[in-house]
Amino acid sequence: MRTPYYLIHKDMLDESMEKLKSALAQYWPNAVVGYSFKTNALPWVLQYMKQQGCHAEVVSEDEYELAEYMGYERIIYNGPVKGKESFLRACRAGHVINLDANREIAWLREALQDGFSVKVGIRVNFDLEAMCPGEASGGEEGGRFGFSYENGDFQRIADELHKLPGAEIAGIHLHCSSRTRSLNIYEAIAAMACRIRRECGLKLAYVDVGGGYFGGLANKPQYADYLRVMSEILKEEFDPAETMLI
Repeated sequence: MRTPYYLIHKDMLDESMEKLKSALAQYWPNAVVGYSFKTNALPWVLQYMKQQGCHAEVVSEDEYELAEYMGYERIIYNGPVKGKESFLRACRAGHVINLDANREIAWLREALQDGFSVKVGIRVNFDLEAMCPGEASGGEEGGRFGFSYENGDFQRIADELHKLPGAEIAGIHLHCSSRTRSLNIYEAIAAMACRIRRECGLKLAYVDVGGGYFGGLANKPQYADYLRVMSEILKEEFDPAETMLI
């Protein structure tokens, strides 16, 4: 029996990264790329992405500790299964933290008691299926993550954070899983970010649009296509000089 393995075509990886960076430079220069540790956490890949200037995008305490071990200076902490100790370390280090569960509010209160001022983002759960019929992975059942915009949970969390001395809402996280990875999905994400900006009056330092792109696959949307459609909509409410795109 042959042993399975990953074969990394570095030339293709270099080309793909260059296309992504070029698209960001053209459409939203004030941007950072988060590399998803969940996707592939091979040490060579993690080192490569760090050298490319990517931030670590992690969704668990194990991944957070791996990012620290690999020497990443900037970490984006997402997901509903964060660990308390790594959450508190992320608060102290000033990393990007996108709240995804009610228990994280209690942890945030504890961090604030230590005298820290903490900037956080909120993971938004919204009805993607209504905006893109037949394209959302969860269908009419919706997504499992974040705080629902339609039922008021997002506003409830925002109001709670506004009352916490030292806490600041710095951004929103709108990653969505889809069946199609079409441009429609990312137009909907951008439109939802603008809606939140208008209706909630939040001044946001960043908008995290998440991942799920086709990337360099032939006959599929390219990075430049995704960035073009998102930037056209986002610029209706956000100034690229003031709001960072993740």
